[in-house]
Amino acid sequence: MCLTKPTPHLVTLFVFQLAFNGGLCDVSSFLTLGVFSGHLTGNTVTSLVYLIQGNLIEFTLSIIALSGFILGSFSGIIWRKHFYQVKRLYLPLILQLTLIFIVFILLLIYSYLPWMNNLFIFGVSLALGLQNGFYTKIWGSNIHTNYITGTSTSWFEAILYTDKTDEKALIHRHLSLIIILGFVSGAATGALLNQFFGKFVFIAVVIMIALAIVSGKKMAHRLSASI
Repeated sequence: MCLTKPTPHLVTLFVFQLAFNGGLCDVSSFLTLGVFSGHLTGNTVTSLVYLIQGNLIEFTLSIIALSGFILGSFSGIIWRKHFYQVKRLYLPLILQLTLIFIVFILLLIYSYLPWMNNLFIFGVSLALGLQNGFYTKIWGSNIHTNYITGTSTSWFEAILYTDKTDEKALIHRHLSLIIILGFVSGAATGALLNQFFGKFVFIAVVIMIALAIVSGKKMAHRLSASI
């Protein structure tokens, strides 16, 4: 999937929203349940820590989050490779919003059930994995909006070695910075909101995804019109 026709401002906004959502969701999940929803490295480390500590509840949550994210990523890749339509590029976000909204409502209603946290983190991780697998190439640049380790390295390298006449490299440097800023902003927002609202921070997650859907629909409209 390569988005080339929409305006730079619209593409920048869309990428920022995706990364913001990634950071917001990841931190909110960690502060609420002690595991990440969109971070393979983090959950791999925490799962081993919880296992060694004998904390089987958190270990189970970490493994479930890993499984959900991997399944979601595979699903996003398959969707992108075999079922992608330009005019429907925002559909994964609608599914993502639906998944998170449903498991959040279930968590509120049935929080007393011992397995509800497992279902919740699986649904959120599945939704974040879907984003990770589907939105991997924008403006000709390979991107990931759920984490910033690799993105930061790419940005550092781009600062040092990018040829200013290489438009593709300049675009990649720009998007890498936007992803870093978006993810960090989302993570900081999640940490702040969690202090005041606890698990209700996921209302902000739903709102952010809804905003990204609006931007995605605008991009889809412009792409469809340009074909």
